[in-house]
Amino acid sequence: MNLSEDGFADVMRVLLENGIGIEAGLWSVQDADRLVACGLADRVTRVLIEPPHPDPMAAPLLYEAIHARLDTHGIDAPRLQHGDGEAAWPILDDALATGYDSRIGFEDTFLLPDGERAPDNAALVAAAARLLG
Repeated sequence: MNLSEDGFADVMRVLLENGIGIEAGLWSVQDADRLVACGLADRVTRVLIEPPHPDPMAAPLLYEAIHARLDTHGIDAPRLQHGDGEAAWPILDDALATGYDSRIGFEDTFLLPDGERAPDNAALVAAAARLLG
């Protein structure tokens, strides 16, 4: 559930009433505040941090600010972060360095770390696995 969308809290309540776990999608620091303000932060299954930020050099700073706000609010749900486009690999590297879960696939990027086009999702996953050592 993306917290940047109107009506997110109502949808979250309906999901919870029906026994459906929630992955709270945060695009900004303000989304972390929205999660707290809605009163459901302690009931989410996972927090997905995925700001749409095209600048791969600035993206890690935004991710760090979102994590810091979650920490300030005491939100301890598991976290997954991933980047988009040019930020996909730097954010995956950051997730590996900081111990957060991440993901990679064509939804995130079509390019391998060396800039070559990946033939399929499996090639992206294999490249990510190589980063793990």
